Order: sequence, then structure tokens, then C-alpha cells
Amino acid sequence: MRTVEHMLKSSAEHSIEIPLSLSQIEEKTLERYKTYLRIKRAKSFSLSFIGILLFLCYSANSTLSFAQNLKSVPLLSELLEVFRFEDESKDAVQEIGMILSNEKSEVHLQYVLSDTKRLILYFQFPEGITLNDQDLIELKVLQAYDADTNENISEFFHPSSYQFAGSFEEDNRYLWLNGALPPNSEETLPENLGMRIHIEVQRRTFDQKMEITEVLDLGEFHFEIPLTKTRSVNKLPVKESFSLFDVPMELESIENSLLGQSLLWKQKDLSQYRIKQLLGKVEDADTGVLLSESLMTGFYNEKTGQFTTGYGNVDKEGTKRLKITVLGANLMPRASENITIDLENQTLVNEVKEVELLRVNRRENRTELLFKFTPKIKPNGVSFGVFWNEYIDESGDLHRFDRTSYSGNADLFFIEGLIADKKLSGQITIKQLGLQGYETYLEKPLVFYVDLPEKPSLPEMRKENP
Repeated sequence: MRTVEHMLKSSAEHSIEIPLSLSQIEEKTLERYKTYLRIKRAKSFSLSFIGILLFLCYSANSTLSFAQNLKSVPLLSELLEVFRFEDESKDAVQEIGMILSNEKSEVHLQYVLSDTKRLILYFQFPEGITLNDQDLIELKVLQAYDADTNENISEFFHPSSYQFAGSFEEDNRYLWLNGALPPNSEETLPENLGMRIHIEVQRRTFDQKMEITEVLDLGEFHFEIPLTKTRSVNKLPVKESFSLFDVPMELESIENSLLGQSLLWKQKDLSQYRIKQLLGKVEDADTGVLLSESLMTGFYNEKTGQFTTGYGNVDKEGTKRLKITVLGANLMPRASENITIDLENQTLVNEVKEVELLRVNRRENRTELLFKFTPKIKPNGVSFGVFWNEYIDESGDLHRFDRTSYSGNADLFFIEGLIADKKLSGQITIKQLGLQGYETYLEKPLVFYVDLPEKPSLPEMRKENP
């Protein structure tokens, strides 16, 4: 069974825990699943009859969502083998059961969990999609938008989500995607969400180094869905100022929702370092029970210096106050953060001690960059990528790499590849994540006590369309 802590460490994207029960919708789900099986058997009985039915259904319902809305919700017992759910959060679950298909493959969008600022989309793949040994399956966000206004909200979603062979089968072929608005923003998620995604399977081997031997393109998918079970978020100001390695900081606020809690921090002015992540833990201030052994960064705003740390859904009965212990931080030297590569000369424009450019390979429709990263501080056991999967070209435009690869000895060095499916030219600039090899610990930990705001009430904020 997958635990929330495992999910947080494996993705390190957003600290959003999954509510823990779906029993309320089990009866309806089982009935819909039986209906789906009857439809599936009927296909082999009469293809022509099915064709007529689909034509009549499509003629009577012309919206995009209906055209994709052949239901395929799995048995809840199957889902419960993967994720744990608790009763207090079950009403935050919205069942979708939408089959997304193209000429190459299909994927099922099964469930959505959301509050006004965060959401998790659950995709499940058919049994025919298999991963072997070192393979991975990756979902990339091409576009996310408000389906009512067409406003682009792609920046609020992680660029991609992936699963490796072992966890993919363990999770019954599920893959989840997180999105989050800035916690200090007054904006909320749209009532109707639209997305375009791309999915591929990477066949990989490992012999001295990781190599991609084949890329199985499953194609693009497009969907629009209403977010009908979005819940409110309760916020409580904190305003606790302190200094961390001579960097002025402030713990601004704490937020609580059915999806979990998050703390909002701010680096108050520029210094030679950027605080990329806090090292520490969260405990129940009254009982001493450990609630989280880490303070992983979720949302990060480089312009304002604000970032969040989350620690899952710790609002257990009796937890009223938190004890937050900061043991240190990932200190990224600003001079080492941005790295510019001269693609024509295959050199680094600005030398960074920890980073070595091993190779630049440019072809007609592909550019491969290979780096060696030697951390000055031994990693703390949790591996992250070295770079963002984005680059800035000479015009100042931001683009995403199409894929990345990792290998190396975690105690000594990392090898990371960045790949674009086009031939790049001139100079490009990439950015270090700063989550690997820059851990610095305080001689004396900092301790904060924070009251935990109540969870929002359960009544829905948005009504389902009749």
C-alpha cells in the first residue's frame, strides 16, 4: 500500500496528502462498473449496432466532455489497495471515470481531489500498458486552462509526472498529477478545468549508465471537466520573523484544508544565498507526536521569495498546535544558480565548480546535453534532479525540455541529461534546483509554535450541474 510519505518523497512536487475514504460512492461506482462491463461485452456481439448507438449519442450531446465521457470507473477495492482514505475527507473526492483516447492509446481519468487552491488528478492506464525493469511512463502537461475563459494556468501545474516500473504495477497502473495556486493569492481554481497532456513510455536499460533505448509515444489527450467538489481553505496569519544563516526570513501564515496543511515562508531580501528548502520536522506541540520528518518545498516564487512547506494531512483529533523545528536549509549560492551554455562551442559560459558539461549532441530534430554534478556536501539520502527541466533562449523566452535522464553514484556524483526534441542553437540558460548537495545545518535548531486553524466545513462550494 502506498503511504503519503512515500508519495511526497518520490515526487517532491507538492505536499498534498490524499483524503483517506471513498466508501460513500462505492455503490454507485459498482453499478457503473457493471454497466461498463456489459457495454464492453456488447462490442464483440455487434460492432455495427454499437456504431449506431455512438452516432446517436454523439448527435444528441455535442460537448467535448460528453464525447469523451464513456465511463470506466474501477472497483473501489482496487483503488483502496493503492491509496488509504479517511472518513473526514471522503466528500472531497470527485469521481470522473472519463476515457481519454486517440488513435494510439487511451488513458482513464478516474478521480479528482481539490480545494480552492490545489488539486490532484488520478489517471489509470489499461492493462496493455506495461513497464519492464528500468522503464518509466511520463505524463507531460502541454496546457492547462480555465475552460470558461480560456485563461492559461499551465504555470500552476508541475510540468510532468511519472512512474517507474515497480511502483506503476504496485499502484495498479495509476499516475497522479498535482497542481497548486500560490497560497498567498486571492485567486481560486476555475470551475471548469481544461487540459492538454502528452504521455510516453521510455524503454530504458542500465549498464554502467542509464540509456533510453526506445520511446513509445502514446500521443496527446485533451479533456475538460467541472470541479464540483472544491472545498475552501482556512488561513491563519503567523508573522514570525527570524534570521537563517544571516538571511532575513519570515513565517507568514499557515493554511488548512481537506487536502492537508501548508506553511508559507518568505525570504525577505536578496543575499548571496537563496533558501531553496528547509530541513526540519513537525510535531504535535502538546503530545510530542512526530507528524512529519521533513519540510519539503511545494510552491516556490523566486520573484517574491515566498515558498511553502507541507507535511500532509496531520489534523488528527486533538492536534491543536504545531511545533516546527528548523534544523537547516538548502543554501543555493546565487552565483551558481543560473548556468549558460554556448551550444556552438559546447562550453559553459559561466563556470560553476560543481557542474561539468560532458557532452553536447545536436541533430536535426534533437539536442542532448549531458552534465556531471559533484555535490560539495554529501546528499542526505533523498535524491532529486539537479536542474529544472526548462531553459531560456537568447530571446528571453522560456521553454521546457522534452525529457530528462539520471544516473550516477549518489554518494559521489550525478549524471543528468536534458533532451529537447529540436535542434537548439546559440546560447541557452538553465537553472539548478538547489535541492541536492547544498544542505547546510544550524549549530542550534530554530523552534516555532503555531496554532493550527480548523479545517473548513464540508458543505460544497460549488453545486453539480443537474
